[in-house]
Amino acid sequence: MINAFGKIRNEFPDWDLWIWGEGPQRNTLESLVDHLQLQNRVKLPDASAAIWDEMTRGEALVLSSHHEGLPMVLMEGMSIGLACVSFDCPSGPRELITHGIDGLLVTPDDIALCLLRCDAF
Repeated sequence: MINAFGKIRNEFPDWDLWIWGEGPQRNTLESLVDHLQLQNRVKLPDASAAIWDEMTRGEALVLSSHHEGLPMVLMEGMSIGLACVSFDCPSGPRELITHGIDGLLVTPDDIALCLLRCDAF
């Protein structure tokens, strides 16, 4: 997501990318943000006890998972009316999203298209 956002950042100067949570890849993500000079556009806040409040401030939810069961975060985003775009993994998102009606499904690994579709939806 960070690489893809870096590719389209100039097309959407009013967009910011927020990736919530903690995990073993945090240092790698922080280094990538620094390398791409996206410090003012990509935010990596820790996990939040008030994630619903944070989600309601957003305009879109992008699910870039390669594999999903039943993606709770996608259900949560859809329930509060966020524009939802997801990779069309083997299972999960296509059970929730009717493409073009209540969200968009994008070919896996086409992250840049996934982000650009947010603008179209």
